[in-house]
Formats: sequence, structure tokens, C-alpha cells
Amino acid sequence: MGIVQIKTDIPVKRLVWSFLFFTLIGNAQMTETDKTTLEKTVATFYQAMIDKNESALDILTLPELSYGHSSGTIENKTQFMKAVLKGPFEFLQVATEDQTIALSDGVGIVRHILQADGSNAGEATDVRIGVMMLFKKDKNNWKLLARQAYKL
Repeated sequence: MGIVQIKTDIPVKRLVWSFLFFTLIGNAQMTETDKTTLEKTVATFYQAMIDKNESALDILTLPELSYGHSSGTIENKTQFMKAVLKGPFEFLQVATEDQTIALSDGVGIVRHILQADGSNAGEATDVRIGVMMLFKKDKNNWKLLARQAYKL
């Protein structure tokens, strides 16, 4: 076998730089779109908790869900769903602050401070905790895989 040489009018360096440029631009656009979509998913997730929307919560969470509370309690998906839908705590309003989102290979890490007004067994209560959520991209949708809250 001999060495094959390809002749082209376009310098190889220019081809490589063009490829890298368009790859980086494409990845940056995809990342911004993913971040925006993930931000909306987080807001939809909290609204589903307020509304006690079972079908939305089911769609937004993966079967392997691990849901950690600031008290140290850990729930699987079934336990989480039961607690939100039928438990004594009721979310009335949820807001997030200082939210950051990091993306890597179809995984999104969301961190924020959660400020919520709620009712626990009929008594008004306010919640202010730190939260870290791990979302996994499933086709074109972000789904919650894990969540851990911590006391501030």
C-alpha cells in the first residue's frame, strides 16, 4: 500500500479551524437552549408540586428518583409522589433565588435557594433551604433523577 495524498485548494488548517469554530458555536447554542429549557422544567416542577399535579410530577421525574429533604429523609419516586399528593405539607408558593445551572453530557445540575410558603398539617409555615437537583435528559425532556435539600 502506498501513501495517499489528497490535494485541495483549501488549506487543511483553515478546514480544521472552520470545523472547530462551527462545532463550538453549535455546542454553545445547544447549551443555552438546554439551560433555558431546564430553567422552565424547574419552574414547571415546582408548579406541579403546588398544584399537586400527579401526571406532571410523574412525567418530570425518573423512576429511579432519589429525593432528599433537609431533615435527612430520603424518598424514592413512589414515596415522593405520595408525600406531595397526600402528605400533610402543602406548598402554596415557591420561589427560587441565586439559581445556577451546569450542563454536562445530558446531565443538568441545578442549585438554588428555595423560598416557599406552605402549610404543614394546617399550620402556616415558611421554608428557606438550599437545594441541589440532578436532571437527566430523556429524549428532548429534562427529568429529575435526584434532589438533595440542606438547611441554611
